[in-house]
Amino acid sequence: MKKTIILACALGAAVLGACSGQQRGGSMGALNSKCPIVPEDKVDGTVWTPYKDGRVVFCCKGCIHDWNRLSDEEKEERLRAAR
Repeated sequence: MKKTIILACALGAAVLGACSGQQRGGSMGALNSKCPIVPEDKVDGTVWTPYKDGRVVFCCKGCIHDWNRLSDEEKEERLRAAR
């Protein structure tokens, strides 16, 4: 019973860490310095999503939703403009 609880806690922590990694912190480098959705808004690096070998940072969580709706070509174009 005790082993089951410990395992469940460890698994829960791993899942929560993986989910929150899409929005906070991380070891991958930022691929942009401006928000690719709202370029005039500042980014601070706490709201991001993984993309290829790095991460794309945004000005707010709402922009991640908009980013995910873009095609690969649109993402590349927005990312080039936001560097």
